Amino acid sequence: MKFLFFLPIWMMSVSCASIKDTAQKKASDLAIKTGAEQTEKYLSYIQGKRVAILANQTSIIGNT
Repeated sequence: MKFLFFLPIWMMSVSCASIKDTAQKKASDLAIKTGAEQTEKYLSYIQGKRVAILANQTSIIGNT
């Protein structure tokens, strides 16, 4: 009788734990990246073209 009582509680606690772990993994995969951190994606489009950059003098990309 006790087994039938504790089985649903155990199943809910296990399922909630796995949902929480999955949500944390997805959040880390969806980290926001700025365009400055992804220059490899667009640099080929602008090479050889005249480009204006409007930026603050303290702006950096990596260590540059």
